[in-house]
Amino acid sequence: MDRILRPDKLELNPSTSVDGTNSNTFTHWLATFSNFLATLSSTVTTDQARYSVLINYVSPDIYLHISSVTTYGAAVNLLKTLFVKVKNENFARHCLSYRTQKDGESVEQYILALEKLAKDCVFKKVEASEHQDLCVRTAFIGGLKNPAIRQRLLEETKSLRDTVASALTLEQAYVNSEQYQRGNSGFPSTVNAAFESGSFNE
Repeated sequence: MDRILRPDKLELNPSTSVDGTNSNTFTHWLATFSNFLATLSSTVTTDQARYSVLINYVSPDIYLHISSVTTYGAAVNLLKTLFVKVKNENFARHCLSYRTQKDGESVEQYILALEKLAKDCVFKKVEASEHQDLCVRTAFIGGLKNPAIRQRLLEETKSLRDTVASALTLEQAYVNSEQYQRGNSGFPSTVNAAFESGSFNE
């Protein structure tokens, strides 16, 4: 049985996993490895022993990231940190709401893509009023004209009220910044005019 369930060696590239690209592949590999360990439960009985088995099923590059620990649990936590990236809820819902069917993409492929995006949205059972706020928050962020404000809000997961408050603060900050820049842009010409007219010599 252990030969049937024996997993392939984990050979993902950590440097290409920073954006969560390999999350699904790693999650699947970990499930197969856990099943394989279960077949060895009679002989591999300690966390240290499970770690010894684990290091035989990862590449040398990946081993470097777990070589500082000596237990299976600690090593798995490090691997999850390395490969599994939890997506921001706001950003995930934004991606789901604005994902459109691509050129050459069949209806079946499109719905599968939407279902995959939905898994990152952390949907849960909520009251009608809370569901309404979540929908309004998604529409509010997606409909903002200022891309910089929209990007900042997508980096956070807040209530509708706090999201609107953050947007107002950011909007005011951008208005103040633009006014400051316009004021400074006129400052040199004002100074030059004063020098040319001799105002500073009076």
